[in-house]
Amino acid sequence: MRRIPIAIFCAAVLMGPVSAQEDTPDYSALNAKVVTAYNEGRYADAIELAKAALDVAETALGPEHPDTLTSVNNLAVLYRSTGRYGEAEPLYRRALEARERVLGPEHPDTLRSVNNLAALYENTGRYGEAEPLFRRALEASEEADGYGPMHPTTVVYNGNLAFLLANSDRPQDALRAFRQIDQRLDQWLRVEVSNARSAAMRRELLTLNSNYQDASFSFVLQNPSRAGTRFAADLTLKWKKRIAQEDAVLNNLVRETDDSAVLDLIAKVKAGRAGLSRIAFDPAISTEDKTRRRETLEAAEAELRAASEKFRRFQRVSAASADDVSLALPRNSALVEYKLFDPFDFETGDFGEQRLLAVVLRPDADPALVDLGEAGVYFTSQALIANSELRAEHEVPFDAVMRHSFNTLIAPLADHLSGAGTLYISPDGPLGALPFEAFLTETGTRLIERFDLRTLQTGRDLVARDRPATGKGLVAFGGIDFDAIALAGDFRDTNDDFRAALDSTRQQFSGFKALEQSASEVTYIGDLYGALRTDEPSPKIFTGQRATEAALKSLQSTPRVLHLATHGYYLQSGSIDGRPLLQSGVTFAGANNALAGKLGADGENGILHALEAQTLNLYGTELVVLSACETGQGAHDYSEGLEGLPRAFYVAGAQNVLAALWPVGDRSAKEFMQRFYDNWLAQTGASKPAAALRKTKLEYLASTDAQDRDPANWAPFVLFEG
Repeated sequence: MRRIPIAIFCAAVLMGPVSAQEDTPDYSALNAKVVTAYNEGRYADAIELAKAALDVAETALGPEHPDTLTSVNNLAVLYRSTGRYGEAEPLYRRALEARERVLGPEHPDTLRSVNNLAALYENTGRYGEAEPLFRRALEASEEADGYGPMHPTTVVYNGNLAFLLANSDRPQDALRAFRQIDQRLDQWLRVEVSNARSAAMRRELLTLNSNYQDASFSFVLQNPSRAGTRFAADLTLKWKKRIAQEDAVLNNLVRETDDSAVLDLIAKVKAGRAGLSRIAFDPAISTEDKTRRRETLEAAEAELRAASEKFRRFQRVSAASADDVSLALPRNSALVEYKLFDPFDFETGDFGEQRLLAVVLRPDADPALVDLGEAGVYFTSQALIANSELRAEHEVPFDAVMRHSFNTLIAPLADHLSGAGTLYISPDGPLGALPFEAFLTETGTRLIERFDLRTLQTGRDLVARDRPATGKGLVAFGGIDFDAIALAGDFRDTNDDFRAALDSTRQQFSGFKALEQSASEVTYIGDLYGALRTDEPSPKIFTGQRATEAALKSLQSTPRVLHLATHGYYLQSGSIDGRPLLQSGVTFAGANNALAGKLGADGENGILHALEAQTLNLYGTELVVLSACETGQGAHDYSEGLEGLPRAFYVAGAQNVLAALWPVGDRSAKEFMQRFYDNWLAQTGASKPAAALRKTKLEYLASTDAQDRDPANWAPFVLFEG
């Protein structure tokens, strides 16, 4: 069971102290065995091993050597973990008193002992004795060199105090503590997440943050209050799509300007963040130096804000609160921001099975918070919706899933949605792959008939933000020849991650079949666009062997519309460790050669992975259309939500991405797309792709043809608005 750390298992056990290793070779081996047994939950074995390690340290180093005291502390932690509080307390006291004498009252090891003794007091209900110790550890860590307010250890101490206040039935004090934790994590992750060297590291940092978010949501639900609900709403809005927006704005600022002064400022901001990230938790760097670095970074950001309205507006929008989003909502509308969380038990320190939370915002009401129950059912719904064979195997009709989805995701919110005509949905996790518009209401109508439904990346996108000058023209790929392309060699020289992605793709696909209807799809769309958008450049249509990955990557100007009529996929299994954006892709000319282990003559493999798509220059592209199967799916990330092609094109600069949630027939996709473009390009005034998509779907529903009304032909197409 996942836990937030309360009592701290000291680092010497994890690494093995150098001095003890030199004199007693078996000491570090014993410590390693303690850690293994502890992590595996074999506490009885861990205790016996810890006793042996303590005996060795006392004999070789003496009773008050720092390494000996580390062993004392760790044996106490193990006793406490197994509820043997009477045996743990004298050991905690011994470690604390000796560390105060040997190391001083504010040494990090001393503060760990202070914190751990406080945790023991809390476990035994001695809250009055625990609180001053928790506060002592927190306040000293805030001021200590090498630590400071944002250090993870300081945050742990802050969390322990918050949990104590929650267990002491002091909800207002606890809420203030949770707000302080969020502010500190926000400051820390603003630097760390932006400069972490790998996607896996970024997710690790955000997962640490998720522990405290989950605890905050659990506290607010257990202690309902107006202030608590507003805090939970702010928390939900703050963290969704945090990395995607940060990446997108910095990439796009560089792309859109040739002002050397602005480019220099952007470079200063990036360098400042990278430098601060490298030293943020290095105990050898003084607090004063870290503060100076942080002030330098903040000064660079302030300069960039002064020079760039776009950066200024981005920072304002990225910090948008629930109040800001509510004010941005149109009249007679509502926003539902869904959030997965793991409920936290403040008494045991354990997390329970994942649940789903809904935050409802209205322009004229306080935020509402609704616990929608265990989340496992929504993962099941996603699997059933995306896989017709699975539905047949379990004899579950599609509309049964649609009715259940309405009853569990929308009906419980009915009181908060009353009178709304437009409903904005910001999904989380598996909800990103559910066709909300096809949900069956209690009256048997589809949800799209009740609401004008809009899908957002995050509710923050409703806050007015800068839009670039819209690109010009249509670029479309279709009728692609997945086989015929000259070969230049194999992909043994390519990046290891991409090679692994291709290996996984080959395990799932033996080859990509020709899409016979896609050529006429893009030809029709190109002719229509050229006839109705005479003020824009002539459409560029790439077919056959010309429809290459290299042709897309080498576009010289940003199109208004990018349309890809091809195969798309999402690898449900065989994922690339730590690289979810390599699980999704769309195919181009020569893709089948990639499955055979070959590169094209242009050096590309014919498969554009989501990881590559996010590096395209689409700043100013109004719409990316992915007329391809499963392009709306992706891996589920705690902060980023659905990590797949929609997110990748969003980072690349696209304002809207139209994708498919599950496999769609070649002819059905062509017919739907032709109808969509008929409606969109016929609009007068402002361009509104979302309105055109809704009109198209309602036309399908109103058809006298039963096949048209079948959700399989219209429900999978979802517009992700950025």
